[in-house]
Amino acid sequence: MTRIAILGNSHIAAYKAALPLIKSKFPDAVVTLYGVNNADFHAKSLGHSNPLRVRSQEDAQSGGMIDIKGPVELDLSAFDRVLLASHGFYLPSYYSILATHDVLDLTTAGHSKSISLGALTKAMRLRTTAYRKKMQQFYNPDSRFVVVQMPFPAQQSVQNIPDIAGTAQQPDADRLMALFNTIVSEELKQSNLNYAPVPSRMIAAPFLSLAQFARANDLSTKPEASDFTHMNASYALETLSDLLVP
Repeated sequence: MTRIAILGNSHIAAYKAALPLIKSKFPDAVVTLYGVNNADFHAKSLGHSNPLRVRSQEDAQSGGMIDIKGPVELDLSAFDRVLLASHGFYLPSYYSILATHDVLDLTTAGHSKSISLGALTKAMRLRTTAYRKKMQQFYNPDSRFVVVQMPFPAQQSVQNIPDIAGTAQQPDADRLMALFNTIVSEELKQSNLNYAPVPSRMIAAPFLSLAQFARANDLSTKPEASDFTHMNASYALETLSDLLVP
């Protein structure tokens, strides 16, 4: 039996939906979900000690957007694997820059604003360092811990999210995505944190997940039907398939 804790914010809903599939594919895995709203997930009071504890019983039962209804507290020492899902390392904030700026030293897109590749790289490194130190304080991680990258929005998101559309249209978007992942991976090694970026087979184009993984594909009512930033059970299962192999 392998005891697995998956911690996350609203993106953890994909793992909840995938629980029957996970049980079928990995019968020896016992999965516990620990989901709280995004504000609590990044609050110092959430993970400053072990066991982790959300701010209130009400938060634990509501799970914010997530409806996980998981435990109020979670002793991480009881688990063989700890997956920290949905960490974005400020990636959404870079979307707003890349959608409106040319990156000097790379192929330009014709924007009226620009940022040098050096300045962008420095900002990514500084902010990722701060993010990593915060995670170090939260979890005091060891070799059991894996940081699972926040999903890229699905292909359909370019239709209604300008920042995503503009980022995807960067001529050197593939290089920028690789730069981001390299910086995060190198930084996390300093805290004994393994990094699991989005698998390449699940990426349609730089910064975009395949359309089939959008949570909206599993829904028929609005506003959730237009949700192309959260993923479905198939996405979660594919992600875990890489992490739970012997």
